[in-house]
Amino acid sequence: MNGKDGNLYQICRKQAGFTQESAAERLFIDVRTLSNYENEKSPVPDEVVAKMAEEYGIPSLPFYHVKYYTPLGKFFPEYIEPQGFGDMAFIGIVARDELSDTVDRFTSIIKECKQAVPTDRAEEYERCMDELKAVGGQIMSIEAYGRRQVCGIKQSEEVA
Repeated sequence: MNGKDGNLYQICRKQAGFTQESAAERLFIDVRTLSNYENEKSPVPDEVVAKMAEEYGIPSLPFYHVKYYTPLGKFFPEYIEPQGFGDMAFIGIVARDELSDTVDRFTSIIKECKQAVPTDRAEEYERCMDELKAVGGQIMSIEAYGRRQVCGIKQSEEVA
């Protein structure tokens, strides 16, 4: 999955504040290998994804790795609970990239409509609705986690 901010692995590395060189060193791989992963020239082995999740501080990366880069991904739900602020930002970037394409396609269909979706675009329209639902789940997970963090901050201030 490549969005306007890069692919998942590149987004996570940048979110963590690592250069390719420093990330490759932490992951015990060559910089060229990391570049190939980030440019989708080579598949990323699961053990490297696990190490990326640990080093980058983004526990949801393995979920998205399986969801978008393996045949098993189609069986995964759209909602995932963030495990920290890094996850929140990452899920937000993924949702924005997915939403951008969906809205463009959805808008082009709507422009053709008078009162009903044209039959030759009905299947694409249904896919757009499914994608909007999926992005909605991602946004809800960010919002729910974020609200709990604010509540946690308020509760700890009241205790002190």
